[in-house]
Amino acid sequence: MREILGKKAAGQEVHPCQMSIMSQYFHPIMARRRKIIRVKECNESSPYDLDMEQMAEHMTRFSIDGMTGVGKRLEKREMRKV
Repeated sequence: MREILGKKAAGQEVHPCQMSIMSQYFHPIMARRRKIIRVKECNESSPYDLDMEQMAEHMTRFSIDGMTGVGKRLEKREMRKV
């Protein structure tokens, strides 16, 4: 994670990324266990219709892209200090 965020990323930048990633993985599991997700009466698909492999692939790409963006923002902040 720090490799993507950059060497100078502090805990205050790393921890929210960690929480975000964990939430992406735990929410669908907890929602299924608690049966929060109800079958819709309309023909619209649910985001939870994806199988776990599809969800994991998306969340991985989404998280890496997000952390890359945070890393770029941190890098620009460091450049301004110099």
